[in-house]
Amino acid sequence: MVTASEAESKRHSFELLVGVAGSTGAGKTSLLNALIGIHEFLPSSCEQAATAVVCQVSWNHDMRAGFEYRAEVDFHSYAEIEQQVGMLFQALSCLEEIENRHDDDEDARIQDQAEARAVIDDVLSKAQAVWGTDLSLEDFRGMTAESLMESNRDVLRLLGTTKSLHDSDPEKLSRQVRPYLDSTIHNHGKEGKQFAAWPLVKQVRQFLRVDILKNGISLVDLPGLGDMVQSRAAVAQQFYEKLSVTIIVAPVIRAADEMTAHSLLGDQQELRLQMDGRYHSKGFGFVLTKADDINIRGQLARSKEIQKQPETMAIHTQSKALVAEIKALENEAKLEENALKKKKKRVTKAKSQVDRMVKRLQKVRPRQQEALKQELRVLKSAKSEAMRGLEESRKKIMHLTEKTARKTRSRAYMESKLAYLCTRTRNDFVQSRIQADFRVRQKRFYGSRKIQQQESPELLVEVIAVSSLAFWRLRNDESPIPGFPREAYTGIPRAKQWLWESTAGTREEHLDTVLNNYSKLLNWIRQWSQDEDEEANIVFTKQDIDEALQTVHNNNLDSLRFELSSFEDDIGRIDPLHNKDGILRACAAKVRRVIGRWHLMKPDDLTCTNAMHYMTHNAILRRDGASYTSPKSKINYAWVQSLGKPMLQLLVQDWDQAMNQDLPALLRPIMERVEVVWHNYIREILYSLKALNADLASPVERSVQAFDPIKDIIRDEIRMALDLGEKMFHRALVVMEKRLRLSKQRLPEKFDKISQKAITAVERYLHALFENILIGDSDEVCDRDRQLNVKTEARKLTVKWQADWNSGRELHVEDSTNSETPEEFDAEDAVSLGGDSAADDDGSDDEAMDTDDEGQDST
Repeated sequence: MVTASEAESKRHSFELLVGVAGSTGAGKTSLLNALIGIHEFLPSSCEQAATAVVCQVSWNHDMRAGFEYRAEVDFHSYAEIEQQVGMLFQALSCLEEIENRHDDDEDARIQDQAEARAVIDDVLSKAQAVWGTDLSLEDFRGMTAESLMESNRDVLRLLGTTKSLHDSDPEKLSRQVRPYLDSTIHNHGKEGKQFAAWPLVKQVRQFLRVDILKNGISLVDLPGLGDMVQSRAAVAQQFYEKLSVTIIVAPVIRAADEMTAHSLLGDQQELRLQMDGRYHSKGFGFVLTKADDINIRGQLARSKEIQKQPETMAIHTQSKALVAEIKALENEAKLEENALKKKKKRVTKAKSQVDRMVKRLQKVRPRQQEALKQELRVLKSAKSEAMRGLEESRKKIMHLTEKTARKTRSRAYMESKLAYLCTRTRNDFVQSRIQADFRVRQKRFYGSRKIQQQESPELLVEVIAVSSLAFWRLRNDESPIPGFPREAYTGIPRAKQWLWESTAGTREEHLDTVLNNYSKLLNWIRQWSQDEDEEANIVFTKQDIDEALQTVHNNNLDSLRFELSSFEDDIGRIDPLHNKDGILRACAAKVRRVIGRWHLMKPDDLTCTNAMHYMTHNAILRRDGASYTSPKSKINYAWVQSLGKPMLQLLVQDWDQAMNQDLPALLRPIMERVEVVWHNYIREILYSLKALNADLASPVERSVQAFDPIKDIIRDEIRMALDLGEKMFHRALVVMEKRLRLSKQRLPEKFDKISQKAITAVERYLHALFENILIGDSDEVCDRDRQLNVKTEARKLTVKWQADWNSGRELHVEDSTNSETPEEFDAEDAVSLGGDSAADDDGSDDEAMDTDDEGQDST
């Protein structure tokens, strides 16, 4: 029986690797930061450093205070770094040899020099980052790999180690990890020398508590397989072979230019997905980044699709008309402001005249005041007229300002909607082209074969356009980018939802297995710890029960073994390698052609006749033909992989049909047979117990459902036993055949263990069930007293566990709100822009403002 610690270990060790792959600058890291919801958690500023290290982000199961967010940094070994440093000195030697070479083809020599210098620049920048930027190329010429490495003892102390970091704040942890992921200069040891450590790092594992990771999803930022650092490329290769879902990241503008799924995916990645049974929307998807990068006016002028949209062109026309109206209002407001300045001067002059006249009245004799009072009334009237004119100008300017602001808000809404419509049209166009291309390729791959995947015919691959920049502008309460008024428009919520959907099947299978194990344990503990049955007076021992049921157990063990073994012939007939000899004959000539093009600069381009550079050729040979990317041309060379490509292309359809379709389809008929055996098994147990004593069958009848988790575990283990593929696509055909044959040979043993495990689980459950109702012998009675306290505490725990489960207090439920990217720019989004929609502004002026008597002087 699986123990509690084993069940917990299985739950913690479960992970679904989601690989994020793409070229430098594609926006992989920005996408990952948006998915985990922590801004700039993973650095993306230093292109060379940030894209070189494999970085994995998983759920953190460590519940200790201060360890809420953790990281583990693995450093290369001494031998691995020595090999990297050695590349610099080898490249320097090759460059000297090339410069001293006398070729008839001077252009080829110049190209070889450029390639050698590119390698030197690449390795030199890493060496200078670690051992000092003050070291020149001439300084390196006078060193050896050993002397360089021995020059910094802090570097030597890091090599081959794993550094653990932790904090309760994700931003603080990010700052701790940053020196190992980007070019930050940091003090890494006792000697106090500051240097950048990222060239020494093999991989970084970070453990966070964020929703997207909670149910087993683990995100991996993958560098290219052709990394010049062979050990780091090997780490990336190991991850590629274990991925459950692959995200291909490309800027939407690049995707718009290339427009095909194959150009973004690549031959090797496509074969890998086909062999693993993931050549569909649940196995991989395209995420088109930088969706906010769009030239709206250019789209309006050039895009035929947009020009055919009456709504879009009407909004564009209205927006242009509003520009003219706003300009006219602004000009009118300027004229009125000039008039306001003049009216202010008139009011000031009128006030001054009234003040002087008031002072004169105070000084003259009463008989002279009448004439002056008449003059004062005239001055006050002029003052009031000037103030009324001033107030009218103020009101008019306010009216013009409000009207301008209203039209400006309307135009902002129109421009945002216009940006949305143009962006959506561009994205829809790119998505449809990629999906159409993939639909053709998938149809060609599956043909008329019967497949288990029930994919929508309209959407055979997921293509999601996202804008991480727009997402963070909204998340940080900054002004939104036009066309992205809410997070739903950024595509990030849809990308999260797709990840949940694409991994749901595997996560549910794992959850079923975990719950079955826990349920089996809970049932056992509940029965073992239940109250003593005071009414029971059954004088039997465990040995009596065992002897009575032994024949039942043995017979049903044989029945279960027989039913499972009856499918061994069916499994044996499923053979994806049945045409091995034909495949070998067919691919022999193709392999010779592949080898014949290894020396070319672009081996996959059948029109290319230019030889590869001398430095590149040497680098590939030093790696024994393993994957290598030229630092200058960025061309990836994979000689060893290219040998298997012709064979895999001939094999892939048969392999997919056999391993991903036919073999999993056997689970249903196998379980139908198991169900029959299981039903008979429980029935025979009850019959045998009743024959021994009628009261013995009652507790079994009351808890018969407790046996269901055991049966479900049988199903889980059979499903896992049928997974014979083991991601063998990268292995040679002979090795694949050998491993497949070995896997099939082990099936009878696996089936036998499954059968034995099921029967043993039933026996243990029955022991726990009868322990409290059997009187047994005197020794057992004495032992029972010592168990009472343990049982009492266990019983309290089972009640609490059941209550917690029923309440759902600890239950994590994924967000079920609609996270699809909106198809329309709705009215709600006008509010989010802080303005009115276009419909709210019909061009008419506001109603006349109320007259304000402020400024009237009654004196």
